[in-house]
Amino acid sequence: MFKNLYEQLQPHVDEDTKAYCLMGIGEMYRDYGKLDQAQIYLQDALSISQKQQNKSNIAKSLSMLGDLECLRYNSEEAERLYQNSLEIQQFALLCGTLSIPLNPP
Repeated sequence: MFKNLYEQLQPHVDEDTKAYCLMGIGEMYRDYGKLDQAQIYLQDALSISQKQQNKSNIAKSLSMLGDLECLRYNSEEAERLYQNSLEIQQFALLCGTLSIPLNPP
């Protein structure tokens, strides 16, 4: 359904935008109750975000994956994902930005 839209956009956007688009598609699948499809897109977004070391997108992806686990009544995994997201956000607040590299040289 939304895969065709993503495939049309993919050649025209940078990696950060791809991750953002994947999160949006994952969110739409979640809203339609297609949690397995949503997870695929959110995991892909997380992977791209980690490669790009984009803390904002990493935190958002983890939080959205936590939302999926809540919908699956998997509270322990949801809590773990939310905690990871929160830790990234807190670190970024201490440093003043969400866009600094995860592994500085």
